[in-house]
Amino acid sequence: MAITQASSPATSLPHMLIVLGKPGAGKSTLTHRLSRELGLRLIAIGNIARIEAAEGTDLGMRVSPYLLNMLLPAELVGEILARELADPKVRENGFLLDWTPRSLEDLENLCSIFARYQLRSKLTAIYVQVSDAVVKERILQHRAVLEKRISDTEAIVDERLRQFAQTASEIIARIRQNGIKYREIDGEKEYEAAYQSLLACLGPGTDSEQSQLQSADCRRGDCRPAF
Repeated sequence: MAITQASSPATSLPHMLIVLGKPGAGKSTLTHRLSRELGLRLIAIGNIARIEAAEGTDLGMRVSPYLLNMLLPAELVGEILARELADPKVRENGFLLDWTPRSLEDLENLCSIFARYQLRSKLTAIYVQVSDAVVKERILQHRAVLEKRISDTEAIVDERLRQFAQTASEIIARIRQNGIKYREIDGEKEYEAAYQSLLACLGPGTDSEQSQLQSADCRRGDCRPAF
């Protein structure tokens, strides 16, 4: 797939990215476009789980009980990720993991799989920052207007946000302890501005060069390296 040249430094492949955030932060919309424009394999754990369940595969039967709240056990998330990374082309050309670990066990399981393929030091984690109020508005509006997914009732949204808040700070701290580069963007911006902020996090070169490249954007709040 040809790489789309954008008004950003995101031209050096392979990119190996994890996009994190609260449910409803807008990760899926951003990651689908980014994977398409940069030719990255999109590993969207939730989507893969739903497809497997719909097709009635062995994996699908095992993930089905967890689809209501998408709190998949660490071993099932790891199984999906390991299957994707087993393809050498994915490791060679880059990938984008759309999944936020729900627990330290979940994160450590993912990190062990990345370490198996010597990828951990090559990863960049990007957190899409959105307030709870905006998340609830987005999810419930999306449910009412578009999908009407049973998993998006207000009570379940509240519970998912509560669970996310319990572990988010620990997970982010552990990501950085594992040697994974970590950045944040403002997900409450207009879509195009948020997407450009995401691209601004993908500068080429070393960490030092990347920090220098992004310094102007970071002062504008577009992308914040957090080392």
